[in-house]
Amino acid sequence: MMRSAPLLVNVAPSDVQVLAELSEAREFTAGEAIFREGDPGDGFHTIVRGTVRIFVVSREGREATLATIGRGAVIVIDADSLQRQG
Repeated sequence: MMRSAPLLVNVAPSDVQVLAELSEAREFTAGEAIFREGDPGDGFHTIVRGTVRIFVVSREGREATLATIGRGAVIVIDADSLQRQG
């Protein structure tokens, strides 16, 4: 599955294999958060099945969808991307 992820297309198969061996499969239920704004940036997620909605919540509590991604997509979370913008 990881080999088909666009982010890893140019990575050597042996390196993808190492990454796969270090990976942990996790399942999430519909509506369950994978991460939240402000969480430490420590994730690399490959979507195996289903879809993931990436959204932000305004100060007024309204949700704005940034993207909906599905099978084969990769989410890379780093600390800078999760910092609340002033």
